[in-house]
Amino acid sequence: MAHARHGQGHLDRTRRLSLPLPRRIETLIGEHGSVVDALERRDVDAAEQALRGHLQGVLADLDTIQADRPELFTGPDAEPETPMRRQEHPGRRG
Repeated sequence: MAHARHGQGHLDRTRRLSLPLPRRIETLIGEHGSVVDALERRDVDAAEQALRGHLQGVLADLDTIQADRPELFTGPDAEPETPMRRQEHPGRRG
């Protein structure tokens, strides 16, 4: 579950950073509409294709954002993230 929350944070960040890109909001609405339309038709193949196209666009957005804002990204030589340790209550055991 922690990995899902971590991934969701990255998606949220990507969403916020990509919205100012030219015409991105219109494109996103169209992409989401294509997924919903396919699901309403119960066309699994079309829904999968639409979702894959949407995710490819998200990855392309990341490339654009990284080129524009490299300070928001870490490279392979960066220190790995340290997981936060849960703080135990002083009077609590186990």
